[in-house]
Amino acid sequence: MRRVGGQMGWILVALILSSCWIGTRQSAGPDIDAQFQRVLTGWDTQDTVTVGGFRFVDGETSPETAALDEALLSAALRAGVRVRPDAGVAGGAHVDEVDWPSDSLLPDDWRQLPGDLLTVGQVRIASPWVYLRLALADGGTGEMRQESTVRIAERDLTRLTAARQSRQIGSAVTALPDLDVELHLVVRRDEGGFPHLVQWEEGGQLEKDDRLQLRFRTGQDCEVFTLLYRSGGDNTVLHEGTVFANRWMYAPGENAWESLSQGDEVYTLYFLAARRLEEDKSSMWEELTRLQNQGRVEKFRGLEMVDAAVVDLLQRTAETESLVMLRGGEVEQGESERFVYTDGNTFDSRGDLLSGPVILRAYSAEVQFR
Repeated sequence: MRRVGGQMGWILVALILSSCWIGTRQSAGPDIDAQFQRVLTGWDTQDTVTVGGFRFVDGETSPETAALDEALLSAALRAGVRVRPDAGVAGGAHVDEVDWPSDSLLPDDWRQLPGDLLTVGQVRIASPWVYLRLALADGGTGEMRQESTVRIAERDLTRLTAARQSRQIGSAVTALPDLDVELHLVVRRDEGGFPHLVQWEEGGQLEKDDRLQLRFRTGQDCEVFTLLYRSGGDNTVLHEGTVFANRWMYAPGENAWESLSQGDEVYTLYFLAARRLEEDKSSMWEELTRLQNQGRVEKFRGLEMVDAAVVDLLQRTAETESLVMLRGGEVEQGESERFVYTDGNTFDSRGDLLSGPVILRAYSAEVQFR
């Protein structure tokens, strides 16, 4: 069993379950909670109570019994019952592993659910009604002290179960692991008929007609948007859409390159990755056009406003309150990868290793005339 220490554990359990049950009641209605509270208020529960949860008459559990477990625990807290926080449903115990014989209110090994008192329930469905038999047993002897029967509508149990499952799906989405991206910026320069790689350094300099290619792979399925922005106002989308885990992706293509054809301007590459990205990018394009028309961007000046417009695109769908564009700084690099092209050239590159719930990375360099 998972242990929750002392008074702090009690407060934690109470807060968590109270907040969950508020959302549940909106879907299932207050009848189940009210009936549970009436029963528990009428029982003598001066000692600590372990909530053992519900079973069907055959001793089996289901999503319905799990939803009833939460409802009973929440009602007990609201009724002022001294729930034992380190055992049973409240303690996060896997009570479904307890041996529960058919047609029995108490499990065979009920002593695995410690406490002064033990409350358990049994579910019988007789459509359109569900009958819940509740019992309060002595935690030391197993002797039954109280028994009550509650009748609820089957549709209310269905709604209660659906609400719990919706919360679980939401929690699972929120708890998704961080994205992992390996990103290579391959910049090629041809001199005297011989191509070689040049380093794109943040705030550094490149030469007109250098060519750029992106190669990247992600550890998870996600959506990626890459934009090459030019301080003169033009921009090119190099990639937009879903990518699948552990596959190399290329932009603009596996053997294609994007030419840095304008000199005396600053080029900025934006790389965004998230589980989901906003499809409608019109507001970002409008903001970039506005900044350009007002003359607020000139080479490196005003790039922070361009960054903000791009960040806003991701902010609309991200689960994080504030997002920051990553620029410059030391970034961990992966092992060297060898890329072979159809023209016979081979380049070795070490990519940036990026990780987080979302990825926002920007690289800027000034392109000069040769």
